[in-house]
Amino acid sequence: MADIEAEPSRRVLVSHESAASASAPMARKFVDQLGDGRAHVVITLRSPAAMLPSRWVERLKSGASVTFEDWLARVYGRTRPPIPERLARTLDLAGLVERWADAAGPENVTVIIADEADKNLLTDAFEDLLGLPARTLTGVVADGADANRSMSLPEAELFRRLNATLSSMPEVPWPVYLYVVRGAVAQVLGQRVPDDEEPRVRMPRWAAELAVEDGGRYAKRIANSGVRIVGDLENLHRARPVRDETARLDESWPSSLAVEALTGAVLGTVKAQRRSARGVTTAQDGTGPGGDLGQSRAQGASSVYTTHELLEALSIRVRHRLRTRRSKPVGIAPP
Repeated sequence: MADIEAEPSRRVLVSHESAASASAPMARKFVDQLGDGRAHVVITLRSPAAMLPSRWVERLKSGASVTFEDWLARVYGRTRPPIPERLARTLDLAGLVERWADAAGPENVTVIIADEADKNLLTDAFEDLLGLPARTLTGVVADGADANRSMSLPEAELFRRLNATLSSMPEVPWPVYLYVVRGAVAQVLGQRVPDDEEPRVRMPRWAAELAVEDGGRYAKRIANSGVRIVGDLENLHRARPVRDETARLDESWPSSLAVEALTGAVLGTVKAQRRSARGVTTAQDGTGPGGDLGQSRAQGASSVYTTHELLEALSIRVRHRLRTRRSKPVGIAPP
């Protein structure tokens, strides 16, 4: 608030996706504390069919091991337990818009509908809202961490199975997972470029049809909410490619996936060890886990071992990190 109040003349952007899960009272509190009449709420939306695969993949980064099909069954109430209330609030796109319209007034809410055919729509809208010159926020994003891409199906399945393996190991604390497994995830997403033929995470047909129905209902409610709309509401219920029910995942997954996953796990271990040492590190000569030798060992392993054995290798790395942590307690609090 001090930063906001220090800018009486310029527009200020405050952004966090967790605000999407805010309850009605919390949304009202956001607006009140920012200053009633000062705040303009901007909500960016994707279709349910595009958002749900992404949501499931994000859960994998936090240790989830449930399959996409089983998770969708929970989302649509086919199995129990029901999804958490906060997640339900976020997935109800129309309810999300209506809550913030009630809190700030519909005249103070802009909804931007993402458009895969127009990659500049989002940045163009924010340039207008912030009073920035055209193309200030637009640039060519190359591959790597800046691309913020989602996981391919083989990548998602690798980490889902690893999470399932680690879930049977109660002695593995969150800090170990955070550095080792998330290190592997960051390395894969930041350095690996999937082939065009590599399968993507797709909705099964039954869920895709329900997502299109939901998107149609959300579009009608949003259109009637009185908010400003940028983009085409039809994108919320446009059909997307569905999963090929006859295809089976090829267990001989790309070696590049194993290389980056193992390299990231090693680098994550190094980072955790350095943190444990509280800033005391040894000089790197390029032949350690983060150097060329570590990369070449990962490449060699990927060409020799099966996917199952590579998963076990990641699990062994986690257990090794755990033993190291126990021998040198650093007082990391549990999550």
